[in-house]
Amino acid sequence: MSSAKVIVILFFYTCTVRECVQHDFEPVKTALLQTWAEKLYFELWNCGEYITNRKSLQSKYNKEAKLEGRNGQVLAANISSVIKSMMDKKHQALKRILDIVEEVAVSAHDKAAPGNEYKVRNAKPKTATVNTSLPLDYLTVNSHFYNTPVNVSYSSVHVPTYVYDRASDVIKAIKWSEHLDETFKKNYEKDPRLSWQYFGSTTGFMRQYPAMEWPNKPVDLYDCRMRPWYVEAAASPKDILILVDNSGSMMGQSKIIARHVINTLLDTLSVNDFVNVLVFSNVTNEVVPCFEGLLVQATLANIRELKLGVEHIAEPNNISDFSEALTRAFETLEKYRERNMGAMCNQAIMLVTDGVPENFYELFKSHNWKNGTMGMPVRVFTYLIGREVPEIRDMKWMACANHGYFVHLSTVEEVREQVVHYLPVMARPLVLHQSHHPVIWTPLYADVIDPKMTDYEWEIKECLQQRTDTISYKKTKDQFFYPINEAKRKHSRMKQELNQNLNINRQKKYNLITSLAMPAFDKKTEMNITIRRLINDNYWVWETREVFNNSTGSLPLYFWSSLEKS
Repeated sequence: MSSAKVIVILFFYTCTVRECVQHDFEPVKTALLQTWAEKLYFELWNCGEYITNRKSLQSKYNKEAKLEGRNGQVLAANISSVIKSMMDKKHQALKRILDIVEEVAVSAHDKAAPGNEYKVRNAKPKTATVNTSLPLDYLTVNSHFYNTPVNVSYSSVHVPTYVYDRASDVIKAIKWSEHLDETFKKNYEKDPRLSWQYFGSTTGFMRQYPAMEWPNKPVDLYDCRMRPWYVEAAASPKDILILVDNSGSMMGQSKIIARHVINTLLDTLSVNDFVNVLVFSNVTNEVVPCFEGLLVQATLANIRELKLGVEHIAEPNNISDFSEALTRAFETLEKYRERNMGAMCNQAIMLVTDGVPENFYELFKSHNWKNGTMGMPVRVFTYLIGREVPEIRDMKWMACANHGYFVHLSTVEEVREQVVHYLPVMARPLVLHQSHHPVIWTPLYADVIDPKMTDYEWEIKECLQQRTDTISYKKTKDQFFYPINEAKRKHSRMKQELNQNLNINRQKKYNLITSLAMPAFDKKTEMNITIRRLINDNYWVWETREVFNNSTGSLPLYFWSSLEKS
């Protein structure tokens, strides 16, 4: 209103001056000009006070504000120093967790798994195995942890719904990871601004500090191995091509399992990875036509498009041409490798099928073994679908001969647990340099049960905004595009964002956080492994072998530690 008054006054006085000059031919009196100037000053001053809110600022500082010159370089250096100090504290805290993990893991190798008498502080006591969990006592609401009831005296353990919490490898790791509690508490004492501290294992369980009871409504889908901090620390950036068989035999349950395998593989990727999904029978095509011949960055939006493409794969038919599909996959990866595009690191092909006609030795020799079997650029992972599969030798050979991993899947329930086994294999280059532990800062993401819900939450907000804009347009028509109305909408959005950032005590569904993660290595120099072998195509036998670590071999990557910062 003040600015409108000023415009009107200026226009009125201009007309008065013109009338004086044109009609009266008398000079304007000095006193009249002085009056005009004072009125104009008064209006401008009031307008400025209203816009700048000067009195409110003065009351806060209790003194007149004044301008002071600052050196921009010095100011930037000070800000950089503060940020570096904060990041160093988080890094040091994570390093303390890492040291304890690697030390205790080695000493626990030769110990037997605890029996049923051993009890765990399970974050989901209602779903834990009967008489195996300790109560989560004295949980109190803590504003630092987003008003969640916690206990900072100990940690709790979360086990995914589809992982048996008393399996020998799981319960053994849970037992020795108890030693982390003291380190967790010391980290929190040294840096009270720390948020959640995590330890995630390849067996699926996660030890979290401080202890809290895990929400089970409507269903617990959480798996630490699917979280951004775990995925990014687990392996180097990678180019992935997923080949899914759509021949006539991939009907019914096989098609459902294959689709679930693809979606789970996509869930394990981060923004550092590049991916595409190809479906093949007698011809090979991308599930998303506009991604033809490409590897797209694994952003949430692209992952969503790929999942939608998988959802709309045509009904299975014809006979699969594996040679064409594999050749196309190798050529695409070679193109990205030679042109330094994509992740420019690891490359892999994921083959999802219910069986292969042969092992395609010549194809691998011409495309992947040009520099010998030790220098192959692409790993091959094979996922065999089906309960009654007559022949698995070729599928297994294809994976092993190309430094990959073979998985046999017969039910939907085991998919999520079995698919993640490819991560330790992709992490082998990291394990070869055991003295180097890369530090990973994740991008900002929503602290929701399913990390892919971040994109969904954003889409819901955008849809609500579009709905509001559409209703406004129907009411105002042409006025909707007036600059003043566009400015109002922009101001409203900025105000909402500002309120969202400032109101830290608000009740909300999720928090925006970033995590710091680091891989920990199992430094056991020798271990026994048990494998199953097929003898003379007739019967299976189990063999136990002792494996030693040497300069050319690699140890499995077992654990990841993480800190979260909101």
